[in-house]
Amino acid sequence: MMPKNVTRTVRLDDVLDRAIQEKAKEANTSVNFLVNRLIRKYIDWDLPGEKFGIGPVSASLVNRLFDEIDDKSAYDMGRSNAHDFFEPYATYLFGELTFETSIRLFRRASDYGGRYTFDSNSDKRHHVLVLRHNGGQRVSKFYSGIFHGVYSEILKLETKVECTKDHCVVRLPPVASA
Repeated sequence: MMPKNVTRTVRLDDVLDRAIQEKAKEANTSVNFLVNRLIRKYIDWDLPGEKFGIGPVSASLVNRLFDEIDDKSAYDMGRSNAHDFFEPYATYLFGELTFETSIRLFRRASDYGGRYTFDSNSDKRHHVLVLRHNGGQRVSKFYSGIFHGVYSEILKLETKVECTKDHCVVRLPPVASA
């Protein structure tokens, strides 16, 4: 079902208006689309993220930090993150952590967080999640830990995770589609 559109008049200062028009032109999209996307990101990601300490950190800093730890520490940090951050954040955003809300949170982080791309697909035999990043092997270990923490430990699903240096593929039993 398509959401209902509402026409709203807002006042923008001329410098902001010009900047929005330039960015929309650069992105080969409409000002309306860009403004809606910016407001959606602010409402869905930035505002709730402030309550949980989510903020911008450069990719080079994240990569340097992962270079300083070993594979086991990266994996353990991911598992801990699943319990200490992912579960409470999903509960805050969606009321509870379920398979469905986990997929929504991974997608939202993919859309707005800028650290990875995420997709999921299901059939009668299994559900497959794919997370692609550019962080290297230890970042893959970190995400592997998150997946095991969320799906094996919290949601109690049989979880198979296979990672390379730039992506992780997760296979889960059939569950409600997301």
